Amino acid sequence: MGHEHQSILLLLFLLVSSRIVVLEAGLCPLGRFNVTIFNNLPPEIGGSGDNIVVTWCKSGDRDIGDRYLDSGDYFSFDFCKHVFPNIVYFCHFYWGKKDKAIEVFRQKFITYDHQFVWRVKTDGFYMSHNPLWDDSEKKFGWD
Repeated sequence: MGHEHQSILLLLFLLVSSRIVVLEAGLCPLGRFNVTIFNNLPPEIGGSGDNIVVTWCKSGDRDIGDRYLDSGDYFSFDFCKHVFPNIVYFCHFYWGKKDKAIEVFRQKFITYDHQFVWRVKTDGFYMSHNPLWDDSEKKFGWD
C-alpha cells in the first residue's frame, strides 16, 4: 500500500474517531437543530382529559420516547447538525381516537433554520420556525 493510500486511511480513521468522541461528549461543532411541539388544543371541558395529546418521536437511531401533553404544554428535543443531510425525525400523535404520524424534521444540504416548531390543533398540525408567536402554517390534517 502506497504512502498516499495510508494517508487517506489515516485521515478517514481520524475523522470517524473524532466524530465518535464529539458525539459522545455531546458537542456539536456544526451547531444544533431544535424541534418543539406545542399542544394548542383548547382546554378540556368537564375534566374528561380530552385535550391530552400523546406524542412519540424518533429518528433512525434515536428514540425520544413518548410524552403526554396537556393543553398549553410543550416539549422539545435537539440534536447535532451533520455534514451530510441524513437526519430525519418522525412523530406519532394520538388525540382521543385520532392518530397521525408525520415527518417533523428532514435535514437538507443547506438548512438555514435551526428551530422547527410544531403546533397541534383541532384541525391538524402547523409548523413555523419561531416558538415565541404563532405564525405557523398548516402542514397536515388529522385525516
